[in-house]
Amino acid sequence: MSDNDGGRSLLSPKRIGWLFLVVLLVVFWAQNRDETKVTFIFGDATVRTWVALVCASAVGFVIGFLVRGDRD
Repeated sequence: MSDNDGGRSLLSPKRIGWLFLVVLLVVFWAQNRDETKVTFIFGDATVRTWVALVCASAVGFVIGFLVRGDRD
């Protein structure tokens, strides 16, 4: 059996770290199911807390991706 992946492991420390963070985030979302009032620039709404957390997480990931840019 040859190793043609250039020395990269499927479970690298970086991937294990990302997987751990994603699992923690999903557990955090799942534990916050109550409703809460969310106020933003153009108004307010009553939503489930996990929905607000998912939206905030998505915005955070997008901002992090845009700020990171091309660091290859």
